[in-house]
Amino acid sequence: MAGMEALMVGSTVLGAATSAAAASAQNRAIKRSAAAQRESERVTTRQLRDQAGQATDSNRRVADQVAARTRVLSIASGGGGGDTRDDLLRTIEMDSGRNADTIQQNLDNRVASVRSGTAANLAALSGQMRSVGLDIIGGGIDGFNTGLGLYRGGKELFGGDS
Repeated sequence: MAGMEALMVGSTVLGAATSAAAASAQNRAIKRSAAAQRESERVTTRQLRDQAGQATDSNRRVADQVAARTRVLSIASGGGGGDTRDDLLRTIEMDSGRNADTIQQNLDNRVASVRSGTAANLAALSGQMRSVGLDIIGGGIDGFNTGLGLYRGGKELFGGDS
């Protein structure tokens, strides 16, 4: 029954090779998905930074416009402005600074959220990675069992040990 023994060996090798190929393909897909996650994080972070920069610029322009109007109104009203105008201008400057700080804090929070989400997704993907070596062993065992079953079936059908 040399042919049956060859069948057992062949099915063992085939099972191991098939399992290795499947594990390798899955691992490649996981690596591509992880790369896409990282790229998405990079793009999203850049967009968030751009939006925050635009908001900061807009905030600064509004503060400058309000300060300019305050100066003009102070002069138009006939007063030199003095302490009241200076207090108002300081308040405008402080409000603008607080707004800029809030924009920055919101940016930091949103970027941290994006990074946290990416880290969670990458951890989940990492958990799906397969050990090619273990899959080869498992596939070989499965293939051997299949070959053994075929061998036993062949013995019953054809009889004997030869």
